Amino acid sequence: MGRINDANPPLTDEDLSEFRPAQDVLPAEVIAAFKSRGGRPVAKNPKVLRSIRLDKDLLDALETTDPNWRQTINDTMRAKVFGENRG
Repeated sequence: MGRINDANPPLTDEDLSEFRPAQDVLPAEVIAAFKSRGGRPVAKNPKVLRSIRLDKDLLDALETTDPNWRQTINDTMRAKVFGENRG
């Protein structure tokens, strides 16, 4: 049995010269399937990264009891500041 790479020898300059852009050789529907769909939609109220300090025992308790602890903190703060309850 040969080496793993024996089935895939390195490309030569001649091989590379024969390459063509995908849009020149693939059907339009295949190209369309690979085009970016634009990613996530823009949020009305996007999250902003901030660094805050929380008591270790509080954070430990949240992390071990609530898999959505970040959202819980956000919802709790929103309720406190704006009087909103999303739960």
